[in-house]
Amino acid sequence: MSKKISAPVTGISASLALMALAAVAQPVSAGEKVLYEDAHARLVEVTHWPGDKVTMAPLALPSIIASDAPWPELSAPPGTGGLVSGTHLPPGGKSYPWCQTQAEQKAYDVTVKGNFPQHYYRLEYKRIDGDGFAANWRTWYASMMQDIPKMLNPPPTMQSGAPLSADWPFPTAYAAVAAAPANHYLRYQDSHVELLEVFIRPGEKENLHGHPYSSVYFDDGGGFYPVIETTNEYMRPDSPGFRDTKGQVAPGLKYPTCYSANPQWVHSVTVTGQLPQHFYRMQFIRMDGDEIKTRGAALYPKPVVAPLTAVQRQLQELEQKRLTAMNTGDAKALGAVLADDYTHVHGTGHIDDKAGFIKAVVERPRETTRGPLNISVFGDTAVIRGEQTNRMVNADKSVTATTYVATQVARREKGTWKFLTMQATIKTAN
Repeated sequence: MSKKISAPVTGISASLALMALAAVAQPVSAGEKVLYEDAHARLVEVTHWPGDKVTMAPLALPSIIASDAPWPELSAPPGTGGLVSGTHLPPGGKSYPWCQTQAEQKAYDVTVKGNFPQHYYRLEYKRIDGDGFAANWRTWYASMMQDIPKMLNPPPTMQSGAPLSADWPFPTAYAAVAAAPANHYLRYQDSHVELLEVFIRPGEKENLHGHPYSSVYFDDGGGFYPVIETTNEYMRPDSPGFRDTKGQVAPGLKYPTCYSANPQWVHSVTVTGQLPQHFYRMQFIRMDGDEIKTRGAALYPKPVVAPLTAVQRQLQELEQKRLTAMNTGDAKALGAVLADDYTHVHGTGHIDDKAGFIKAVVERPRETTRGPLNISVFGDTAVIRGEQTNRMVNADKSVTATTYVATQVARREKGTWKFLTMQATIKTAN
């Protein structure tokens, strides 16, 4: 999926843009998993197990941490790599979920000293809407102005089913995505959490809907500031307060802000001003809470990673040489790891030979990164599979980031491994 990132690189050279991109956090261990990514933000699930020694990668832009459980004892407390906000909790004396915002973060090492996993979600902002929201929202959210999902079923009523719970005494038909799809875009969902992107257009009134689960709001300037003019109408006047009026922001920053919230009863928001309302909302379908202390190993089993063979290590090193050559535009070094009869199948379907591929890399600078690799060896032939992300600077200084599922074939000749072919298939959203 191609994603165009504009704000962070405006007015800087292509080389500086790629250096800035390199500072954006990338998954660095089996404990980090990208759940969702678009041009605006990226959602990462983080799990560190007892005894893990982890190098936390730097974050070039502010981010928000959300968790529904306590953390174990760590060798380096939160904020070691940068400034973090206080912890925002739901009202009513509840402890979960909680959230923190953090400023730009330097790399640092941390060891999990406790006896249960550290688990949380991190929303990384590639672009902060902030004070530029008023001037740029028509460009940033053009697709949402045009793509307005329609309800497939009749509007829910209180007779649409039994109340879900004491905390949320309404039928599940009132849940936001089903009852108000024009304003709630489901970006990710599993048995634990779901990520909604909320967008309410100027002058628009939402359908009546609610949020059955506790949640965390991620807001970087399009949500709850005075410039966003809204009214809120509840189905029942006895609806309890579901969040505090002020969220948390890291010291010295204005954006982003996070809020932790209880289930929200059925309501409808109307945008009365000239700007839309926009934010992300993570809903916790399951709440881990203190159970993580006793059930952490069952909830988040540590993956068993088989040690690499000597040949697999050679191939891993070969791929690292290829990445370094591509990221530095070193044609000679890139040619050294490619076989003379190398072929490259691009995500567009275009096929390059060795010379054509090297020419394309040198003429258009890029930052190429890989996820975990699956390396299979069959004698003098090897197949390497895994995700690859290319970030390339465009003529307008924006950056296009494209993630592929890549399959490589390497061949060993006279004891030396070289890449024979690669096919890159653009990864689409689930």
